[in-house]
Amino acid sequence: MSIFNKKKIIEFNKITILLVVLILLLCLIPLTFSRFETEKEGDIIIPHAIYLLEDTVISETVSLPEIIPSNNQYLYYFTISNFNEERRTETNLKYDLSIRTTTNIPITYDLFKGTTVNNNTSIVTSNQVITDDDGTFFRIIETNTEYFNYSENQTNSYVLLITFPAGYNDSDYQDLFEMIEINIKSHQVLSTD
Repeated sequence: MSIFNKKKIIEFNKITILLVVLILLLCLIPLTFSRFETEKEGDIIIPHAIYLLEDTVISETVSLPEIIPSNNQYLYYFTISNFNEERRTETNLKYDLSIRTTTNIPITYDLFKGTTVNNNTSIVTSNQVITDDDGTFFRIIETNTEYFNYSENQTNSYVLLITFPAGYNDSDYQDLFEMIEINIKSHQVLSTD
């Protein structure tokens, strides 16, 4: 091989490496900028259905997009039914609905039965902070017992109202997260109930 061919190969390799580096930089720069941008609407509308078909305990973790301190309130909609597409409960059921959250962020919660918050009264009967055996604090929100009749399809709708006040727009809350869990304990209704 001549010296001329070696120079061409070396120049071609340099140009190729530069092009690959340039393409990588162009691909990475938009990702870097997008990590620091966010857009958020006020209401979260996520319909979620929970089916009670037998006496059991069901837990669902509420998955919310990132919430930010805001004057807007966030809404999470869910339903509890005694039927699905395939079958209905075979006995009368009662269930106790509770919501368990961590207390990492100064968020307030309220729960309403129905499809709207307007003109409805909160169904929360107990809202307390407890400590588990490991010393972790949890907020437990409880409601009255609800009943389902086996002879007809029934659905109860709920709206969880979440408020993260704009006054907490501080870097102290930047990397914190909040766990929200909906717990339903259902039992067969006995003649003594």
